[in-house]
This record gives sequence, C-alpha cells and structure tokens, in this order.
Amino acid sequence: MKEGFVEEIEIKEIKPCWTAPGRIFVEAKAKLEGENPLSDLIPILFLKYPLRVAVFNDQKNTLSLRMHDRGIGIFPSGTITMQNTKDEGEARQILEEIRGILNEAHTYLIEKGRPSEDVVRKRIDISKLSTSSIVKYLPNVTHCRKCGLPTCKAFAFKLLRGKKDLKDCVVLKEKEYGSNRKNLGTILEELKVYERR
Repeated sequence: MKEGFVEEIEIKEIKPCWTAPGRIFVEAKAKLEGENPLSDLIPILFLKYPLRVAVFNDQKNTLSLRMHDRGIGIFPSGTITMQNTKDEGEARQILEEIRGILNEAHTYLIEKGRPSEDVVRKRIDISKLSTSSIVKYLPNVTHCRKCGLPTCKAFAFKLLRGKKDLKDCVVLKEKEYGSNRKNLGTILEELKVYERR
C-alpha cells in the first residue's frame, strides 16, 4: 500500500475526449474520507504553480492545471479530471504524479497551515493581468521594434509570460517614461514573486 494523505487515486470513468479526437477523457477519485477532503489543498496548489499553469476558481474552490499538454481539474470532493490523454496507462502515470503533488500540498498544510485569504486574493488579482493592462504602460507611439517584436502589444504578451524583460524595451528607459517603467517594474516584481513560489 502506498503512503501519504492520498494513498490511491482510482479511475472511475474513461470516455472519448471531446477536445482531442482519438484521445481519452478520464475521471478519477482520490480515496479520502470526508465531504471535501481536498478543499484546503487547492489554494496551496494554486500558489505553488506558475500563473497561466494554474487557474483557480475561488467561487467553487476548484483548480485547473495545464500540465503535460492537457487540462487537469482538481475538485474539493477529491474528483480529478484529465483530458487529451493517450490511453489508460498514461492516465495512471499522470494520476500517480498528481497523487504526489497532493501529498506534497498536504505536507505543506500540516507544516505551514492554510495560506491567508489575503495571499490567495492577491494571487488571483495578479493572475488576471492581461496584455492590455501592461500595454498601457509601454510607449506604444513608436512601435520601434527595438525589442525585436513588431508592436508594443506583442512585447507586453511576451513580458507577461517571462519571455521578455523590461530592459528589452529601449524606449522605456528614456526619462519621460520613468513613472511607467516604475509601475511596470512593481507589477512584474509581484508577478515574479508568485512565479518563484
């Protein structure tokens, strides 16, 4: 028998995946006691994974992870869903990885407690950053391409995903854009703090 908070995740249903023909959709259940045994672990997992990988629905306390080129849903009840899966063997491998992830989150919960509502709320707010919220701080008027991209919007997109750095925008270094650079720096520093967790 395996050890840990989650000893086993049992596959409950396999059916054709509607998002990827020829692949399967899997619904599984973590064998645990209680009504919502994963409810305290979901916010911990949300904080653990990089933005754009983890999407938290705070209304329902559910988490969607983008892992292994597929969407994985984790629900408070212990239900785990997975789409775009090759076969049952691959599903079992990934569910074993999810079991390990859940057990790590449980260890964190025991050692450090549940994250504060303020920390979770701030992460939710940061996760909602969009390209538009970044573009408004960029020079925009020049579309100089000195960053190697055709537009400031393209630069903002790459900046949000960590593929570009503020220093890559030469125009933003000019004195007249000092406050914009400072505001962007603050936003991106908060983003990096959460990306490193």
